[in-house]
Amino acid sequence: MNNAGAIITPPVDDGLDALADTWRRDPGTNLLGAVLLATALVDRLRGPGGRPTVISSAAAQRGGAGPHSAGSYAAAKADLRG
Repeated sequence: MNNAGAIITPPVDDGLDALADTWRRDPGTNLLGAVLLATALVDRLRGPGGRPTVISSAAAQRGGAGPHSAGSYAAAKADLRG
């Protein structure tokens, strides 16, 4: 079961650099982290009944209300859904 994640939202008045950093960091935490964990465990899951399960988030369907309201989190979680 792979269900890790974090929402990183900079304050609105932190400017575009902080917003860009958030949009770079969120996929690393919420998408790459899940991929690396599943890849690291794939050999252990090859036996009977073993299979990776990745849980996304309802945010993947709802999205974020704006760039400073976890939109990058929702985008990364949507990527997990394929």
